Amino acid sequence: MNILERPPQITLSSRAEAASASANARRVLATVLWSVLAASSFGCSKEDDGGTLPRSMLDAPSVDSDAGDHSGHGGHGGELADCNSTFEAIQKSVFEGKGCTAVACHGGASTGNLDLRPASAYASLINRPATASLSAPMNLVTPGEQALSFLYLKLAAATDPSKPLPGGAGAPMPSGTAPLSAPQLEAIRLWIRAGAPATGVVAGTQSMLSCSQPASATPNKSARPPVPKPEEGFQHASGSWTVVPNAENEVCFGTYYDLSATAPDWARVKCTIGGIEQECVTYNRRELSQDAQSHHSIIRVYGGAVAPSDPVWGRWTCAGGQSAGTACDPVKLGVPAAAGGADCGDLSVCQAPPVVGTCNGFGPPDKDSTMSTVGAGGSQAPVSADRFPAGVYAQIPIKGVVLWDSHGFNLTAQAASIEQYNSFWYARPEQRKFVMRGIFTPGKGGISGSLIRVAPYQTQELCGLYTLPRYAHLTELSAHAHKRSIEWRTWLPPQSTTCPSGGCKPLDRAADYRSTAYNDRVVLPYEPALVFDQEDEATRTLLFCSTYDNGKVDPTLLKRKSQLIAGSDCVSSYSKDETLYCVDGDKKGQICSSSADCGAGGSCDACQVEWGERTEDEMFFLMGQFYIDAPAAP
Repeated sequence: MNILERPPQITLSSRAEAASASANARRVLATVLWSVLAASSFGCSKEDDGGTLPRSMLDAPSVDSDAGDHSGHGGHGGELADCNSTFEAIQKSVFEGKGCTAVACHGGASTGNLDLRPASAYASLINRPATASLSAPMNLVTPGEQALSFLYLKLAAATDPSKPLPGGAGAPMPSGTAPLSAPQLEAIRLWIRAGAPATGVVAGTQSMLSCSQPASATPNKSARPPVPKPEEGFQHASGSWTVVPNAENEVCFGTYYDLSATAPDWARVKCTIGGIEQECVTYNRRELSQDAQSHHSIIRVYGGAVAPSDPVWGRWTCAGGQSAGTACDPVKLGVPAAAGGADCGDLSVCQAPPVVGTCNGFGPPDKDSTMSTVGAGGSQAPVSADRFPAGVYAQIPIKGVVLWDSHGFNLTAQAASIEQYNSFWYARPEQRKFVMRGIFTPGKGGISGSLIRVAPYQTQELCGLYTLPRYAHLTELSAHAHKRSIEWRTWLPPQSTTCPSGGCKPLDRAADYRSTAYNDRVVLPYEPALVFDQEDEATRTLLFCSTYDNGKVDPTLLKRKSQLIAGSDCVSSYSKDETLYCVDGDKKGQICSSSADCGAGGSCDACQVEWGERTEDEMFFLMGQFYIDAPAAP
């Protein structure tokens, strides 16, 4: 589609509670799974309250929505027996509560080969392919991503009939009885986002289901996704690192891989990315899965000249599992670590020692150069799936050090670990025509820390511009900011190519992209890709804006020194501003040095929001993907 042929207006938004990013909704899923596999009606007709699903609970790319109130119970009459986990609450409140465990339904795998009885339900759902004749394969439940979970899509379509189902999915479910209520469906969404755990309590789900759960949430944990077959692809595993209770941290570390002995000959090419002088392998599909307490992951691969044995990487040891702490040699693949090799056993990876903070202080000096390092994915969500359009592919060195920049937070009272799995599927020669490129930019001219400065009880909107290269085919748009970014908007061309002296301003028309949940950003695909083939830069320039709220719109977003978790601070890492402001009292919002300055009922406790790497600070990055399809030279 040529961009001058403007597509229909598409705006997306979704607001999720910050707790949903650290939720462990494992038990919620069982409640509704019975309806996913069957494409035809079946009579599990035990009555239950229905409800209209607030559009903000879904991520379908045709919806513009805001948050709803999810404080009610799931609607079953009376309380059931207490449940020890979210999944158990789903099992009892939904599966059993709706009669789905009866033999005629999903009590003996009689419908859709799905058994939802307590002993079988969880294993029947997690990473299990749906049996419906879908246009693209999908699991019943993909831990971390409801949009890739057939169960959720089937249930959501019944709760909100405006929600489309993928081709071949059949009818919404349940059939012959009331749909799930909005709180029940939201509990399932939270459970999936939290990694669909088999045990533990997912934050935010305790009041959504009729089976009561413990009040204290547990850390999120996702199951490892299936590893691609060696002839089809490969998977990079990060190993684990720990986030202490009620804290946040960011670390950078490395792992080594070598596909020389396993990659098919047809998947190999001479690297044409940067200045990497070795073979590359090609891929056209990538999927990152990570534990949901991850705030973000940025993954790159170093394919430069510095060997893994160089002291600059530090001492390699096994991370996680029974071999944790054992010295290992990353290049001796298949040899046990105890014998001096790289194999650390189950649930463990040979890892270069983490450094606290971003990857700026990690590894060799040339690892930040595009001549030796390439991007390999990343996400702010538990699951990020890239399936490139026909003919589009990317490259990665056949061997190298994976640089994992992982930022996580833990809002529970228990220590939590974060692990990531990055899976790739090879691109065959006939599938390789255009190279996929990424967008990760604050806009023209960059951005300084002084541009984001939001005083307590104030808001600020910041806007930027980005010009696509000529002949770019835009396939995806998204964004990256932190928790006080309450609205992100992006407008497609045409735009002015420069900002006035006072900065760029938002347009007075509806945005082409809109997202309101910082920890569940909308990823908007363009199928077919939008084509930008005009010479005039204005026809290739995007405008994007983010609104930051420091307690003016949402009082719970007020940045307060007394409420910051470990690892955060009122002092910005950029301006070093230590100014405090009054919370409430006669001098609300005014500068103070002690609570006595704030008058009756006030406290000197509020902070300014500025640019920074921590969750309590803010960022401003347009994200997306495109490829170049230029006409052949005459």
